Amino acid sequence: MSSGSNTNNSHNGNGADTINWQCVTSPDLVKQVDDSLEVQIAKFDEQSSEQEAQRKAKEERKKTKEEAKRVAKEEMRRLAEEEAKKKAEKDAQKRAEFQAWWQANLERKVGQGEKPKPKQHWAANQRTPGEEVKEFYGQCHDDMTTTTRGVGTRGTKKGRCQQQQ
Repeated sequence: MSSGSNTNNSHNGNGADTINWQCVTSPDLVKQVDDSLEVQIAKFDEQSSEQEAQRKAKEERKKTKEEAKRVAKEEMRRLAEEEAKKKAEKDAQKRAEFQAWWQANLERKVGQGEKPKPKQHWAANQRTPGEEVKEFYGQCHDDMTTTTRGVGTRGTKKGRCQQQQ
């Protein structure tokens, strides 16, 4: 026996190099392989179509979910706009009612002989101090508030306070 591959029907121990040529040339074997391939191809096609159907279903669910989100956002925006419009109308109504009340009150006072007071917009630091503040700071403070309103200058404040003391 040679050390090469066995091509006859003898066994060499592990049977790895042994080929049964009768089985290979059998027409049944070719038919079995063809049938097996057809079965495998059919299974593959079935799996592919299932995967495609699952992918399409997943894509459709995603589109449906996105559409639902879009519709919900649109509805929320519409409701917020309606709410803002209602609030603006309510505020305008209150403003109009207040203005009507104010005008009626003003006309009533004028009808009773009262003079309407002009609006005064003074900054907080321009207001005249109350009696308790005048007593606390004394005459010097009165002179300073008078000079800060434009009657005198800053340099004269100290002079007046020092002269009076």
